Amino acid sequence: MLGEDLLGDAAQVLAGRLGRDARVAARRGLAAERGESLAQGSLRARVAERDQRLAHHARLRAALLDRGALALADHVHITAMLNNMELVVYGALGNYNTPYKLLNEHETFLNKNDNLVHRETLLIFYLNAAIISFCNKNYTLSNKYLNKIINNSSLDNVRVDIHCMVRIIKLLVYYEMQKQDLLDFCIK
Repeated sequence: MLGEDLLGDAAQVLAGRLGRDARVAARRGLAAERGESLAQGSLRARVAERDQRLAHHARLRAALLDRGALALADHVHITAMLNNMELVVYGALGNYNTPYKLLNEHETFLNKNDNLVHRETLLIFYLNAAIISFCNKNYTLSNKYLNKIINNSSLDNVRVDIHCMVRIIKLLVYYEMQKQDLLDFCIK
């Protein structure tokens, strides 16, 4: 049974890879038809993908929050998760200016509903905010969000992926801020 599950998972991964290869080949063909370089075609595809994801995000938000039957805690949790998803979508597509403008709005919402937001959702928001701030070269703000993660919790109870990302970004922030003493301290 376990072997069949693993085989099924492997088949899905392989299908995903083949699907990705087919999408790349299709993009190359479309770019050639339009007389564009692959980079121009790739940019057009990324913009279309971003628009598609944001439209899906807006439909999801409207469908979940307009039902009216949600309890306040559910409403807050869903909104916080959708805000995190929005930051991730923009970040994944390399657009860091738009989510940078949204950080203050999202943080205000989280602070206002602090007792209703799940701890992990809050930590993920802080991590996304730190990454976006770092990519916008606001290292002080990035460091502030990273410190919120470190000081807000015992790092023993944080997911391993979040813990590792915090430590790596912290090193990058100290390097960019030219804080050699803190960088040496974190490495040891």
